[in-house]
Amino acid sequence: MGSSSSRQQGPSRSQSLVLYDNKKASEAVEHVRSDFVDPRSLVDKLRPGDMIQVKGNMVHQWFYSHFAIFIGNGEIVHVDSSDSMLKKCDVVRIHMVDALKGKLVRKNNHLDNADGFRDKIQSPGQIVKTARGWVGKFWDYNFYTNNCEHFVTLCRYGRPISLQSSGIGDLMSGKITTKEFVDHSVYSIKEKASTLCAWIKRKARGLWDGIELRIERYPALEG
Repeated sequence: MGSSSSRQQGPSRSQSLVLYDNKKASEAVEHVRSDFVDPRSLVDKLRPGDMIQVKGNMVHQWFYSHFAIFIGNGEIVHVDSSDSMLKKCDVVRIHMVDALKGKLVRKNNHLDNADGFRDKIQSPGQIVKTARGWVGKFWDYNFYTNNCEHFVTLCRYGRPISLQSSGIGDLMSGKITTKEFVDHSVYSIKEKASTLCAWIKRKARGLWDGIELRIERYPALEG
């Protein structure tokens, strides 16, 4: 893990954007999900067992999210699927801010209120134990049937499910029933809409912040 000083590094933010991110992160404490913010603002607002959704800046990441499990002390456990062409990916434990520097993140326990899952939520201790138990092992990665979202839902709910793959792979692999597939298709549409709206809102706020920073650095010449 990196030093404490390295964890303070990351994209520059104006004071107004820091306040915005801190406010949005604070709202996550008592809710199932939050808006997207800089990881430096969210890390202290998470509880062990929370699922973290990550959005990058590459085009393909507009439609696909990475997921990780928060295990406390600023650390996460996740499937390192940075090279998704690999069939076996490492499950790693790392400091959240070090791992997600430059990305946007949000707390997203998206199945906590879903039928068939709200009563399956594991205790924080059990979620952390499951996640830690995978560290150093290989995850048989497949986007449709065994991706990073499957990993975090396995830890949190005891069942590996992925909404971003629309449940097709889960149905074909026997992870869900036909009825659950119909329900999950609805959840999937809502989740994708929620993700897109939250991501666009924070990106727009970030673009405006970039303009403010440029104005601060290059003020108009007087006289």
